[in-house]
Amino acid sequence: MRSTRKLALGASLLASLAMVGTAGGSAIVSAQDQPTVRIGSDGFYESQLMAEIYAQALEAEGFGVERLLAIGARDARVQAFESGQIDLTPEYVGSGLGFYVIGTDDEELAAIEVTGDGETNRANLQQALDIAGVDATVLAVSAGEDTNAAVVRSDTAEEFGLTSISDLAAVADQVTFGLPPECEANPLCSTA
Repeated sequence: MRSTRKLALGASLLASLAMVGTAGGSAIVSAQDQPTVRIGSDGFYESQLMAEIYAQALEAEGFGVERLLAIGARDARVQAFESGQIDLTPEYVGSGLGFYVIGTDDEELAAIEVTGDGETNRANLQQALDIAGVDATVLAVSAGEDTNAAVVRSDTAEEFGLTSISDLAAVADQVTFGLPPECEANPLCSTA
């Protein structure tokens, strides 16, 4: 079993490689000294793609990689991470933080806020993982941004006069939503 695992939560590729391979330009470990890195992902394509990018970057640096992609919804992937079945995983820092702090009975975790700021969420997620007793390091947030949005067909928007997400509340019983199967169990999805 590995004593240290890295959680590549919204992490940039360079940060991941720095954590695994080099720091300040000098090698802290070599690929030959490392066990195979087990990379896992959630069951949706974007998560799998990000995990594959990490896998290929590590392989390019000489690391052995075992891919455990499409594990399932976040709760299944988190369980695999926390139990040591995977060592590295891409994550959205806001959603990942929400998984630990929204709806929890733990007052200390519940006091941690999910914000719209990636770096704040990264720091808050590290704090939440520490409180929860999860042996993980949240790496640097990538420069990219992921923002949730609702998309409707133009004819639907015109028919119901939709210009914002809040407009959907008045017609929710008249439209069909396409949502992931785990949405009801995901507090950031089910409350949106």
